[in-house]
Amino acid sequence: MKLALTDLLNKASEEFEDDVDFWKTTGRVMDLIIPKTPKLMLKDISKLVTGRYCGIFEDSVRLLYPTLIYKQLIDAFIIDLENDNEHSVGLKKSMKTLCKSLYTYKDSDANDVVESIEDSLKYLPFKFYDKPMTAICDSASWEWSNPVFLGDTVEAISDKLKDSYNVFNNSGIYFIHTGNGGILPGLSIEAMLESELKTMLGISVPIDSYVVRLSAHKKDDKSPRFTQYEIDMIRDESNDKQVIIFEEDVYTGRAMRILCETYVHELKRDDILFSCVGMRHPFNVTTGYCESAGIHSLDAVKK
Repeated sequence: MKLALTDLLNKASEEFEDDVDFWKTTGRVMDLIIPKTPKLMLKDISKLVTGRYCGIFEDSVRLLYPTLIYKQLIDAFIIDLENDNEHSVGLKKSMKTLCKSLYTYKDSDANDVVESIEDSLKYLPFKFYDKPMTAICDSASWEWSNPVFLGDTVEAISDKLKDSYNVFNNSGIYFIHTGNGGILPGLSIEAMLESELKTMLGISVPIDSYVVRLSAHKKDDKSPRFTQYEIDMIRDESNDKQVIIFEEDVYTGRAMRILCETYVHELKRDDILFSCVGMRHPFNVTTGYCESAGIHSLDAVKK
């Protein structure tokens, strides 16, 4: 699984002309491959997983289309909080399943879920299915999806967990991925880690996750954007599991501090681990919230 995903990430970057740095580009690449609505994107995904897709940028469709639909869906429910409930959580989880299935070439699983997603999106109480895409590709988020960086992070997490897995009673891992930039790198790490830990420990480690938006810079979020229903669900699903909060990169450490304070309070736990792929400007991180990329204990983050 890890090799398949790494191969996909590399192939997607190679689908563009030589003068485009896929990992550091912004809207230019998106303009090349993204249709105008989630409806058209899901149609292409359906063709892809059933062997009927004939367009260019096939690997990029597999990698980027579901990620950007997921981002736009999260944003839409935040705008329309009154409809963010059990139904919306189920739809978000279906999008997560679609992303992971496509990332890891489980096309049969992807085909099973894409039709139900299409049906659900058609009947949302707000316009989405035929609404023009607004989700964007920001350079930092895609830069930290580079398989070299992801591989280093998976290795760091594995090393941290291999000797302490029995501490949380072999009950599994629960990732809280920080959206929206953390969707692709976070779910990629999740998929890679499943394979890495199975090899390392000789057993399959249950891994579950949920995505919660905290976009302090682009959306001016002051705290993670979850509803009471969602945090209650996260608390229940993560019970007895090792919780790992994932943020794709650290700049000043402010977002990491917010995540620390929020989830320690809401989950009432002091054994949470925090992980990031990279730091854009390590020399600017004077807060000490995160010493380096990888995985860190609560005490290291709180300093």
